[in-house]
Amino acid sequence: MKGTFGLNTCIDTTTCLTSSLDFYIIDREHGRASFTEVSSLLNSVSEGCIKFVRVSKCERLEIQRTLELRPDGILVPQISSLQDAKEVVSYSLFPPAGSRGLSPYTKAFNFHHDDLDKKKADLNSGLKLGLLIEGQAGFDALPAILDELGSHIEFVYFGLFDFANSQGLEPSWKDSELALLLEDFVKLARDSSVSVGTIAKDQDDIRTLEALGVDYIVYLNDLGIIKEAVGRI
Repeated sequence: MKGTFGLNTCIDTTTCLTSSLDFYIIDREHGRASFTEVSSLLNSVSEGCIKFVRVSKCERLEIQRTLELRPDGILVPQISSLQDAKEVVSYSLFPPAGSRGLSPYTKAFNFHHDDLDKKKADLNSGLKLGLLIEGQAGFDALPAILDELGSHIEFVYFGLFDFANSQGLEPSWKDSELALLLEDFVKLARDSSVSVGTIAKDQDDIRTLEALGVDYIVYLNDLGIIKEAVGRI
């Protein structure tokens, strides 16, 4: 699947981009969208495009407020330990799987308290939960995360730029060390039936990532795509 991160807050731009994408990640970590703007952006995503929000941090209120807007899934950054991953699952899922707070009078529950047990079960089972691994500590913790929490996780995302920066490497899949790390990353995830995501900077990257078995291929971000198009003009 192909998608991108969204930093813009223009609903028409979001609709235009998502009409040709499989998934879209509204970015609250590096973007500036308020929760009001995130709500509008989610509503503007084209039909058939999976809607994610990258939350700004692994924090209960941030995750809960995002989930009340009813995205298809969230991507949580800076996962560097099993404890981090446990907190994500706890904040994101209702009991018994987690400890997510409940208010039935929100969009997530169609603003009413009827059929609460069914709605909670549906929200738990339908949530596409993504974890962003950005450094060696997160990579080292990944086997334990997948072993204990894999059944709750939709995908793990290899953060190319942060990981390369932490290791003093060029952020490129042409770097053999990074490519080998990604191969190991994909194998670990595959063994736990968890999907993998990461970023592509050009068409060659897309082909490389497809060959490696990456499921969620992010191409640049929305503003990078626009900048690239303007450069061609």
